[in-house]
Amino acid sequence: MKYIIFVLTIMVSISAFAQDNFLVKTDGTKYYLQVYDGETNEKVVYYNHDAPGWQTKIQVADYFDGSSSQLWSFEENPNFPGYLNVRNHHEEMLSTSTLMSYNWLAYLATDESRDPLTDLEKQFRIVEGFDGYLIIETIEKPTDGSLYGINYTPGADAMNVKDGIVSFGGVKTTAITRENMVNNVFKFVEFDPIKLFEESIVRGDDLYNDNPNAPEKARYDLFYILEKARETRVFGTDGEMLNFQPNIDEAVAKFNQALGLLSIISNARAFIDTTGVEPEIKNSFNTIVDEAEAFLNESDLSYDEIDAVVAKVEEAQSLVEAIIAAQAYGETLAGQDTSLITGLDVSITNAETVLANDTSGVNEYTTAISHLNNTQTVIDEIIVAKELIEATLEFEEAKAELTAAIDAAITTINTAGITVAELEQVATDIQAAVKAFKRALEAGDTPIELKNADFEDGLADWNVESPTPGAAYPENKGVDGSRSITFWKGADYQMKFSQTISSIPDGTYMVSCFARVSADNSIALFAESGDNSAVLPLVNEGGLTKRIIEVDVVGGMLQFGIKGAGVDNSIPAGNWIVFDEFEVKWSSKSAISNAGFEDDLTDWMVEGVTAAAYPENKGVDGSRSITCWSGSDYTIAVSQTLTGINNGFYAVSAMAKTNQDSAFVVFGESAGVVSSAPVAGNQLAKTKAIVEVKDGTLKFGVQGAGENNAVPAGRWIVFDNVEVVRMPDVPVVNSGFEEDLVGWLTEGKDGAAYAESRSVDGSRSITCWAGSEYAISVSQTISGTFNGTYAVSAIARTSQDGAFVVFGESGGDVSAMPINQGYFEKTETIAKVTDESLKFGVKGAGEGNLVPAGQWIIFDNVELKIKSITPIYEVIEPTPSKMVVTDVQTQQFDNEINYWQDYQRLNIQSNEMIVNYQVYSITGALVDQKETRTTTLSIPMRKGIFIVRVLTENGFVDTEKISIR
Repeated sequence: MKYIIFVLTIMVSISAFAQDNFLVKTDGTKYYLQVYDGETNEKVVYYNHDAPGWQTKIQVADYFDGSSSQLWSFEENPNFPGYLNVRNHHEEMLSTSTLMSYNWLAYLATDESRDPLTDLEKQFRIVEGFDGYLIIETIEKPTDGSLYGINYTPGADAMNVKDGIVSFGGVKTTAITRENMVNNVFKFVEFDPIKLFEESIVRGDDLYNDNPNAPEKARYDLFYILEKARETRVFGTDGEMLNFQPNIDEAVAKFNQALGLLSIISNARAFIDTTGVEPEIKNSFNTIVDEAEAFLNESDLSYDEIDAVVAKVEEAQSLVEAIIAAQAYGETLAGQDTSLITGLDVSITNAETVLANDTSGVNEYTTAISHLNNTQTVIDEIIVAKELIEATLEFEEAKAELTAAIDAAITTINTAGITVAELEQVATDIQAAVKAFKRALEAGDTPIELKNADFEDGLADWNVESPTPGAAYPENKGVDGSRSITFWKGADYQMKFSQTISSIPDGTYMVSCFARVSADNSIALFAESGDNSAVLPLVNEGGLTKRIIEVDVVGGMLQFGIKGAGVDNSIPAGNWIVFDEFEVKWSSKSAISNAGFEDDLTDWMVEGVTAAAYPENKGVDGSRSITCWSGSDYTIAVSQTLTGINNGFYAVSAMAKTNQDSAFVVFGESAGVVSSAPVAGNQLAKTKAIVEVKDGTLKFGVQGAGENNAVPAGRWIVFDNVEVVRMPDVPVVNSGFEEDLVGWLTEGKDGAAYAESRSVDGSRSITCWAGSEYAISVSQTISGTFNGTYAVSAIARTSQDGAFVVFGESGGDVSAMPINQGYFEKTETIAKVTDESLKFGVKGAGEGNLVPAGQWIIFDNVELKIKSITPIYEVIEPTPSKMVVTDVQTQQFDNEINYWQDYQRLNIQSNEMIVNYQVYSITGALVDQKETRTTTLSIPMRKGIFIVRVLTENGFVDTEKISIR
């Protein structure tokens, strides 16, 4: 209802401030601010201390209730004649907490360093609007970015209300007209507590009369208090009326509580009556609603319990909605592995059981909803993982590891009684397995084990070199909303943020991270080693994208990170970066010349009939390629030679096609030993040969498959995109036992380990056996290797599960994997090297390497692979002479975007104008997108887990992982 607006008595005094014929008292007089909304015009501005996000805390209430958060006063500022400081009287506000207009936002700055007497963003004028309504406008601010790095637009901004949030965004004082005054103009009403008392009685009467169907106890309690209030108004003093005001407020609040529950009960019945669910679910839900209705109609209604009952009905409804959503989700799984559908059914059955249980409450409903959502998340992750495996042609080892993670996840979701925490962990595990699988596809690059590379521990393990280290701080704005690091400062600043590692192999390294920046070329990704350095000034790519540089490491030491791109690592005021997920990898791909033949045969050596090798445009996507052909028998070899490379295993490959299988080979040669793979098929496909480099030299390319590189007449090959990739394999002496036990150390019973030709292909292998209990170990030791994780494996068959193990030992720690029965299957263990030495091989599984009498093993092809390298961390002290404090201003930048759920709607609030958003499912499918021009969004969404990306007008992109329940 509308209530009477006081007419402000215009008094000429030293405590009144005049502006365009309007006077506002500056002696501490309190006002409430009524916004013109074009309808009831009762809404008032207030400070919501408990609202999420500092930019959302000035909001509007439906009417003035006299609370301190709705009261404002004005103070003259001698430093800015004609302007005021505006103070809110919330009990928790500091003396420096006055209205502020930072970056077009309206909020109360609680930072004591923001002095109301000197800060440009705290100065306001009150000017005439229309029909007695007033405009609150800012002081005009500089447009060149000199004020906290913000490029303000010319002219004074007007305070306005959008979707219940107060701001200064997008409204200029000069642009306000009588036609667009809604939510842009205000009335300042002087606070009169006696008038508030009278209005409260009127509002209470209206509430009572308008709700005859309210619970009898609630109606009686409100009527009783209103009668007492009327009595006090007639017979009481002003002081007695003021003292009775809280009783009216409490009675009205309790009545509204009861009305709220009544509305929720009515909505719940309508919901379940119109929702197509099984009778059992409907009956369970109706029982919960019946209990709530009975509670509401009790003669001794307990108002203290209403909120709990409301929460129970609402969460029960959310659980029903979650069950419906899960059932709908289950329908999308048609054609998927039936075990996924079974796992979802387990979670749905659990939810239905919880709903039907008389003892269940909000916590149980919430847990059941989380169980459903997390089960769907796990299933989504499983589907993604399966699709990755199906789309990958090679990398069998990586496929096996990801398949194991999938099987573990399926076992979890199909287990009755599994907890939400266990589901969350299995989702995390399979996500990690997918990441590991993707890393395995990156051509065998060996990762360096970095500390806190994803910043989940904030700034730990990173060196911050800056006179204002607080300009680097953690936020949750990284990949999928994970922890990340932000640089920002309102004045020019300096920053170098890095890790320094040593004891890594020399060679080419790729350093990468995900980053987004506000401005081009002011902040850089860098890497340094000795005299070698790489710097990549970052540009705004519209979001969090992967940035990569390469650097040659010398002396085994590398420093890398993010720094200012200017002199002495300087960054201009207001420029920011958000970055996440650093990676450092020892590059496996060897640099070869003219690999795609765009320069024809430049840098390639042609041996044999040289005219038989010539360039054409028949390569990948019609690019330049080499053809070999002759009408008569011919010899041909097209090759390059690399020198000074690390010893180890390399994959030599080329995209090739031929008109006769096996007439040509892709080859690699080192130390006089040639390894080759025949080319087959009439379509361009990758052919790969594995070669071991033993003398630092590798000759590679394509040649004829016959003696002395001979090719029959008329046979041709087309090839393109030659690659040389270092494999993570570490050379093992006599790994296939072709020289029996040469290079291997045998410990234990003499004669129990001996060579035979019983391997999978009839080749040489080792057998261990004795007729009585015996001890046995067959091993090698490598020294002077790099610390890290290594995979030790062997192909084996055995007479008894677990009688033997594949093992690795370093620094006194042993890792071992039991070998089980099977026909020459691969068994692998992961060993951690900590002292630059590794002993590895096959041994008995018992104490002292014992094996039971008569048990045997046959094994072959022992392999050793580097999985990752563990560096030594160095602490680098900053150079004081290069670090100059340019400003000590402590305002922290927060390009903040907040997300919260209201029923099945996702609400988004930004301190910048949102220009578009996209919503993706957890599998990456686009669910919703829209172009906008607003700071507040409310998007209807179904239950589930989504990735939301929001783009603001200043190019800021925020990516969050959102769970809708």
